[in-house]
Formats: sequence, C-alpha cells, structure tokens
Amino acid sequence: MGRRRGKKRAGTQTLGRFSIPEVLDHFGDYDRVYGDWVVNMASDRYLTFMVRGYRCASCGLEATFFLLQKNRHQETNPQNRAHFNLYAEVGDRLVLFTKDHIHPKAKGGKSTLENYQTMCAPCNVRKMDTVKETGSEHTPPA
Repeated sequence: MGRRRGKKRAGTQTLGRFSIPEVLDHFGDYDRVYGDWVVNMASDRYLTFMVRGYRCASCGLEATFFLLQKNRHQETNPQNRAHFNLYAEVGDRLVLFTKDHIHPKAKGGKSTLENYQTMCAPCNVRKMDTVKETGSEHTPPA
C-alpha cells in the first residue's frame, strides 16, 4: 500500500487501497475476508455506489478507489471488522464519498435505493437537510 496522502479522517485507520471492481464485484457477500479483516459487503451504501455510480450527484467529481478502513475505537474488536470508504483524489487531498438521502430523513425521506444518491462529502455537508437532486451549481472541491 502506498503512502496515504491528504488529510486523515479523524478516528479511522487505513488498512489497504482497492480498485472499485475489487470491492463492488463482491457486493452481497455478508462477510468477506480481506487479509485479516472482515467486511459486510451487503450494505445499502455499496448498493448505492453500484447503481447510482461513483460520480457526485451535485458537483460531478468522480471517485476512483476504495480504502479499507476501521474505526480507531474498534482496537479491541474481536471480529476484526472493517469497512470500505469510496474516495477521489483532488491534488494531494482525499475526498470521501457518501450515500446521501435525496429527500432527507429529517424531513420524512425514506431509506430506500430510490431515495439515495452518490455524493462527495463536501457537497453533502453543503446540502445538509435540503432536497437537491443532480445538477446543482457546486463545483468539485479544489
């Protein structure tokens, strides 16, 4: 694994870097082993990335890889659980991608695939609990 560039996510430890197909080709496996780590591959987040794609619905930034990560507070996790986070690289920064609720849960939105979209974290933070679908005026993070 190469040197991790950019800001580290608070509270996470990076365990490896994987291409998008290396991860999403195993969607649906409940417990998939990656080295010493076990990942639940049957999540709505991975399904959203598979169906909605790897491009931010707001700014158009495209994610290009996954990092296998674990929360630092899981140091004593007996099952060695980890998870994949989707990222893009912008210069020397990493930009996290999220599963966003188009109609926010705070405003009655459902947790269904029809209500999910792929969004980079900076756009998701700007969106907050508003209803914005694709084609917003935001530009990719610089």
